[in-house]
Amino acid sequence: MSTRLVSSSIWIVAGVLGIGTSLVFRVEPLSWAITIALGILAVLVGTVPLLRADPRVARWSVALGIAWVPCYVALAVWQFDDPAALTTDVGLALIGAAAAVVGRRPEVAAA
Repeated sequence: MSTRLVSSSIWIVAGVLGIGTSLVFRVEPLSWAITIALGILAVLVGTVPLLRADPRVARWSVALGIAWVPCYVALAVWQFDDPAALTTDVGLALIGAAAAVVGRRPEVAAA
């Protein structure tokens, strides 16, 4: 499987999980708005490479990862006293980091 497809899949999963957890669990308007926006961007960054190959998507993936990881780490620190929120935010930060790293890797030609 190509790195483009793996990165796309991870971003789509991250976006859906981010939006879902925000809709269900977040009550603060600022964190809700930021995580919904990041989730929508993640789904878009994940969907574009599935529709057409575009070399700019690797840069978009890294840029989204640069925004995604600090946001979810900050939320984890902010909600440190709630174990469920902490676990969710750390998990989402790791998923976004993985998507950005995989999206940055060059395509490997099949043998």
